[in-house]
Amino acid sequence: MNMVQGYEINYYYNFKGIYVLDTNDTRQSIGVDMAIKNGMTWDNHVVKIKEDDYVNQQSANINSLLGINQSNYFQKYCGSTALQIYSYYDIPLPTTDDGKLYLMSIDSSYLGHYDNRYKEVHNNYFEMLGYTELIDLLNRTSEFRFDYIKQNDRLRFKDNEVTFQKNTKKYAEDLLGFELILPKGEFQLVQEFNRSANKISDINNPIYYDRIFSYALTGRNYINYSRAV
Repeated sequence: MNMVQGYEINYYYNFKGIYVLDTNDTRQSIGVDMAIKNGMTWDNHVVKIKEDDYVNQQSANINSLLGINQSNYFQKYCGSTALQIYSYYDIPLPTTDDGKLYLMSIDSSYLGHYDNRYKEVHNNYFEMLGYTELIDLLNRTSEFRFDYIKQNDRLRFKDNEVTFQKNTKKYAEDLLGFELILPKGEFQLVQEFNRSANKISDINNPIYYDRIFSYALTGRNYINYSRAV
């Protein structure tokens, strides 16, 4: 997002809390890979239990746009938020096969291709995004190749700072073909959350609870959500 829109990272979210770098920055925030109840965000999660459930109208999310819910869960888009952003902004794919494989390793966007139960659905979404060349690459690539590609894929949040693990930054930049920029400085906790994970049949739909911040189905029968303390 920094590369295509010039956006800068000022917040960090990890289900336990929201952390901010510059408390004086009043610009509109945009979530990335976050299934939040309100506010602008890019997302790829399934967020509806029933077809007519509430959905965040400011969320750019293929699964929400196509009405994916618990009843048709296995028809979902199971690629990454990153691929959605690449497609929307027409960002050139990496020039090398390993670069393309690395991009597909994000959020395990490749997995559906190697499962005959979901391969057709997976390919349909890749075609929808305009990525037939990635389907061709997956057709000639062993799934085990991703074990090597993903080995240096690590970010960490420690002592209120976001950092790359050793050698990760250069490895990723070489494959993707652009500089990865992380904010410098110490984040401050501004909102604490309680995180819950439940079987859907055991609870009422948490989207209608008070103080809900984020929520998503983490399987056809399970939901994960965070609630402000």
